[in-house]
Amino acid sequence: MHDPLRRLAGRRGHRLLVDDPDGTPCVRTRAQDFDSFLAVTVDDVRRAGRDQPRITLFLDDVLADLHSVALPEYLPDITRRTDSRQA
Repeated sequence: MHDPLRRLAGRRGHRLLVDDPDGTPCVRTRAQDFDSFLAVTVDDVRRAGRDQPRITLFLDDVLADLHSVALPEYLPDITRRTDSRQA
């Protein structure tokens, strides 16, 4: 889970075009954003492993690493999770 998140942290989000049967773009959708990936991989795992100190420490290390490689627009999502853990 760490490696895919690390790769996503360095990429900008993208938009997807959906074409009608004739090939004409008709709908523009947004791919899942970085915060959604963090929610699944960090928040959910943290909740499931809240009684396991090793998991908590691992997730803290993952967030610290992501913070070091992430694009500026992703830093608030990472920082929010780090700050909520320290509160």
